[in-house]
Parts: sequence; structure tokens; C-alpha cells
Amino acid sequence: MITNKGIKDFAKGIKRLKFIHHLDLNFRWCRSVDDNAVKSLSDNVKELTGIRTFLLNFEGCDKVMDPGVQALGENIKDLTLLKRAMFNFGWCIKMSDQGIAHFAENLKSLSSLKAFDLSLRNCERISDKSLESLSNSLEFLKSLEKIQISFVYCRSLTDKGLSLLAKSLEKISSVKKLRLDFRWSPINDLGIKDLGQSLKKLEKLEKIDFDFSEFKESFLSILLI
Repeated sequence: MITNKGIKDFAKGIKRLKFIHHLDLNFRWCRSVDDNAVKSLSDNVKELTGIRTFLLNFEGCDKVMDPGVQALGENIKDLTLLKRAMFNFGWCIKMSDQGIAHFAENLKSLSSLKAFDLSLRNCERISDKSLESLSNSLEFLKSLEKIQISFVYCRSLTDKGLSLLAKSLEKISSVKKLRLDFRWSPINDLGIKDLGQSLKKLEKLEKIDFDFSEFKESFLSILLI
């Protein structure tokens, strides 16, 4: 069983790897770990200033909450050479808008970022405020070519949040690949209309992958039945 102690001891070792450029850490469903583990890890990862790829998976770690993702945000802002970032906090059910707001604010520093992947699957306390925070930060990342965001079963989201995201996406003219997953989240026609309108300005876009499955009240879901 992986615990906070194990991650803390592990993190002390990796901070000495000054030549590392790719870091992929998967702690999926390690349910004994909490915010202290995320903080210990990110406190040491920030020393890896030459890192280009950082993939971090805490899916199912339901003791990871706002303090953990806030600490992560504070530390990754120093990774200015980062080109690919993936963060999976799916099923971290106690995470809220407050944590995501602090995390998102620090993304603005990652000016070299080309690929961004975030999963908040089944984080039911996440609302339009989180989408607004993320939107406000993503539009600063002018080098982004690939964006992948999952809000599967985030039941507090509305069309307002998706519309805010759409308005920010149209300002990221570098985007080539865009994946948005809103399955089982209450998005309706207005949201996807605004999203569609924003795509007109993304002239470099090569691949779109949107999933809005199982919205019984929207016209789109009728077409998908």
C-alpha cells in the first residue's frame, strides 16, 4: 500500500535528478494518500526546472482536496520550460472551485506549454466557477496546440461555464487538437452553440473530439440516441 510516507521519501530522491526531462507518476486509487502527499511531491518536483513533460495521476485518491491542488499549482509555476502537462484528479470528490481557482491562476506562468490535459471526472463540487478560472488562465497560454479537459459527471456545471470556456478558447489561435468531455454533465443547447461559434476563429484546428453523451433534455442528445 502506498502512503504519504512513501511518496514523501520518494520525492526527496527525485529532486536531485537535475537532467530529468520527463516525469510520469501514477498514484491512481492509492486511497491512503492525501494533500500532504501532493504537497511533498510538488515541493520537490519544482526543483526539476528543466522538465519538459509532467504527467501526474491522483485519480480516485478521495483524500486529495483543495490544499493539495493549491500546493501543486504554487510549485508548477516554476517549471517554465514545461511543454506537456497532464493532471488527473478524477474522483477526488472533495475538491472544489476554490482549489481549482488557485491551481488555474498559476498555469499562466507556463508560457512554453504546448499540451494541457486535466481531468476532474466525477468531482461533483466543481461548478462554473472552476471553468471560469481555467478559462481565464488558458487564454494566456499562446503556445498551446493540444487541450484535453474532462468534466464527466460534474453535475454542477451549466451552459454558462461552457460559454466562458468557449470565449477563452477562441483566443488561443495556436490550438490544433481539442478534446472536451462533458458526459453526464448538464450542458444544453446554448452551451454547445457558443462552443461552435468559438471554433470559427481556431483556423489551425485539425482535430475535434467532443463528448456530450446522455443529456436527455438537449437537442444534441436526441440526435445521439
